[in-house]
Amino acid sequence: MRGIIRRIAPALIAGAGLAAVAAPAAGQGTSVYPTDNEARTFSTSSGGWTASSSTAGECAQGLLCPEVTNTYQPSDGTGGAGDGFLRTTLGNSFVAAGGESSGVWESPAFTYQGAAGEVPDQIDFALQRKANVAPFLNGAGAQADYTVEIIGGPSGTVVATPVDHQPIGETATWIPVGPFAVDPSVLTVGQDYRLRITSHFSFAAQVQTTADVDYDDVSLTAVKAPEPPAGAPGAPGAPGTPGAPGTSGGQGGKGNNGKNGKNASLLDVAFLNSFIKNNTRNWIGIRGNSGLVFVRCPGRAKQLSSLCRFELAALVKRSGPQASRTAKLNLKPRGKRTVSLSLGKGARKLASHKTILVRYVVKVGNVRAKVFKQLRVVRCERVASC
Repeated sequence: MRGIIRRIAPALIAGAGLAAVAAPAAGQGTSVYPTDNEARTFSTSSGGWTASSSTAGECAQGLLCPEVTNTYQPSDGTGGAGDGFLRTTLGNSFVAAGGESSGVWESPAFTYQGAAGEVPDQIDFALQRKANVAPFLNGAGAQADYTVEIIGGPSGTVVATPVDHQPIGETATWIPVGPFAVDPSVLTVGQDYRLRITSHFSFAAQVQTTADVDYDDVSLTAVKAPEPPAGAPGAPGAPGTPGAPGTSGGQGGKGNNGKNGKNASLLDVAFLNSFIKNNTRNWIGIRGNSGLVFVRCPGRAKQLSSLCRFELAALVKRSGPQASRTAKLNLKPRGKRTVSLSLGKGARKLASHKTILVRYVVKVGNVRAKVFKQLRVVRCERVASC
């Protein structure tokens, strides 16, 4: 992690953490993670989640960045009085240089068992969030966003990013966020995983006001769809050929059963739209006259084709002219790539905006989806990787 990292002791409010138990089933073929209910609802404790913080940018060089603290709040969660939640707070201070302060919450490890022991057809991530950030966002150069990652084992390898730098706005009451689709092929039954929620606050040199971001009801749900019902029985066989005079022919055999019903888990336009919206980055990296956009082909694409065919272009506005040439590429299922969009002479003007509109057109077999996303502008020279 960039900058100076300050590790905070595990935020266990109600004593020692509870031992993990089997995931509750929300229905046939459904499992919810983390397996410990307290690690999802935070009713009486932080559920074993641990906290840390970091700083980056010019302010980090002189230890002048605003401090971020992560605390467990014992009341006023989604369940009201007596129901807790997790909070990340940016402190109030004078900042002599711009930069970024981040707060991190990380769940206890859980053993992934798919959907009730089976490989699931779909996985969804969801949470509830509220935030007091309006005074902070009124400051010069101020931005707030958050990222949710699924990390594998003690190595901390990121295997999926259900939420990627989603902006945080003022929300005085709890709002449901998601569900966000996660490709089932990236998780392995029997392996240990953790969830990580990172809140980012970026700012210019000024007097900073405090800001709070709250999280509750964090869940990763794996679902195995029931088998489709069998098709209608086939038509009866034709009568047998008459026998010798005086003896009637035998009854013909029963015809074959009809085809099974349609497989409900096949890739369709709705899945492609959701995948592009929730499983690709929500920011565009600016390097010179190029915009760098990250794309992925879902593992489920192999049901219809060996390739995802992409066409990407930056737009001035949704119904207006293109701001870049159209970039075309093919990816195999589960493939991923960073695509360079040539922004030409208008690159400097576009880079001065907070967001750039990008049109994604993806075709898998005979399924075609078109998605428009407003991507947050990030200058590549200011981040570790574009």
